[in-house]
Amino acid sequence: MWGKKKKTFLNRNPSTTVGDNYFGRFANDVFDPDADEIVSDIVNKLDGLIDSFPDISLTNLNQLTESIKNDIVNQTGKPFPLGTIEFLKIDSESGKVVETGLEWTDAIISVGSENFVVETLKSIFNSQSTRMNDEITFSELANGTNEFIEAAKKYAQMADDDLPNVPTETDYDTAVRQNVPLKLVSQKFIQKEPKSDTNKRTSAEISETGARTFIK
Repeated sequence: MWGKKKKTFLNRNPSTTVGDNYFGRFANDVFDPDADEIVSDIVNKLDGLIDSFPDISLTNLNQLTESIKNDIVNQTGKPFPLGTIEFLKIDSESGKVVETGLEWTDAIISVGSENFVVETLKSIFNSQSTRMNDEITFSELANGTNEFIEAAKKYAQMADDDLPNVPTETDYDTAVRQNVPLKLVSQKFIQKEPKSDTNKRTSAEISETGARTFIK
């Protein structure tokens, strides 16, 4: 999460078998690709995950979480823990893997879970450790999560409707001050204000039409 010291192993081993410049990494041993036959079958159907694990492309992460929810969680009603997934990128200058500062902490897929981008932003903006860290500015959070969302569009081909909006600084500060979680959902679940109908007749036009009808 934000404010952590850089891990030295990233400098010693900058390579990754994920071909994208932005990807995830399982940071602990909670998720076992061979946990059972169903999990193993899901993993084997994902192109390249066996070779890249514990690194995982955003495309595979999206498909993995979706399949686990559909094939396991929705069938059993039980949440499925993934552990912590940190997000990394290839530095454009050095070509090395560097931390983005973002992670989906103690990730759990439940019946009510959305996609990994929404759940990651929930984890970040509602994290008490992040909120209490005075060294983390909202600008850093916004820039980092916007880059994350753009990466999801590019590498996981996710549409805007499937992605959340980054909260405003005012909304974030209010949530921190009131110690309440921010409600973050994909844009398709946000009720949009109806667009003004340019073809809608004004009340004056309606009245005029009514008057003409009445005097016929």
